[in-house]
Amino acid sequence: MENNETIRIVLAADDNYAQHLGVAMISILENHKNNQKIEFFILDNNIGNINLEKIKQIGATYKVDLFFYKISEGLFGGYPEANRLSKVTYSRMFIPELLPISIKKVLYLDVDLVALEDISVLYNTDLKNFSVGAVRDVMSKEILRIYFDREVSDYFNAGVLLIDLEKWRQKKITEKSLEFARLNRGKIIRADQDILNCLFKNDWLPLEKKFNIDLKRGKLNLEPEKNTVILHYSDKVKPWQYIFYGKSQKYYWQYLKKTPWTDFHFSDKNFANFIIKYIRVLILSIKRNLLPFLPSKLIDFYRKILWSTYEIK
Repeated sequence: MENNETIRIVLAADDNYAQHLGVAMISILENHKNNQKIEFFILDNNIGNINLEKIKQIGATYKVDLFFYKISEGLFGGYPEANRLSKVTYSRMFIPELLPISIKKVLYLDVDLVALEDISVLYNTDLKNFSVGAVRDVMSKEILRIYFDREVSDYFNAGVLLIDLEKWRQKKITEKSLEFARLNRGKIIRADQDILNCLFKNDWLPLEKKFNIDLKRGKLNLEPEKNTVILHYSDKVKPWQYIFYGKSQKYYWQYLKKTPWTDFHFSDKNFANFIIKYIRVLILSIKRNLLPFLPSKLIDFYRKILWSTYEIK
């Protein structure tokens, strides 16, 4: 049976991530096979005019509607500093307030990802009365062993979210997220991802792993399975960086070549980073082989110290 529901996708970026937003858009459009219309809702945190025109060029080329929502830094004033992350990460908290009330459902996507298959399968997933659908984070067990909210029994990655906007509005998620951030300022480590996991602790639908293949934990050399829908470069080193190492980088560059940013080149390519790149490979290899033999309590102790350095103030 043909589904005529429009696929509404929300993406957020500042000028530094505009190119990657474009790559994500191209990968989605190149792999879209059914007749459902696609609309993009772009949360624009000071994207420059040059990059803005390139994004609009993608919309014109593929004949899809783009809707831009200006996001000011002041909007994030109630949230803590996002440490290694840009404060743009909090943009998703304002989706219920920014988008028209007539829109009941959206797919939010981080822009450090590429689609490898048609995302309509994901968008058309029945949420079964849950407020949000997400994929379990690959480090869920490790995170929860030392997590500050002991009532959270499972932990999702917030880079791919299928959202029931009606429920988010009814539950006043924007307002509650600000209040949660205020009360737990010294405990939050992973910015809005921690906040969302606490707010939806019993109200999220676990989605199939194929909808968010997470490349953390040294999985950069992963060759994704054939049914992978979304490949998510969630680790701190990204495929547009010279120091990134792994087969999965090719998918980002495959779609980059189809964007208006074809003149892109590595800005961090130098001899020092050549050395760092291969030292990272060696360290990741050692960690991967050593971790199975270490006591879990020792690993937790190490992570607690390490993650405390990420703690958001």
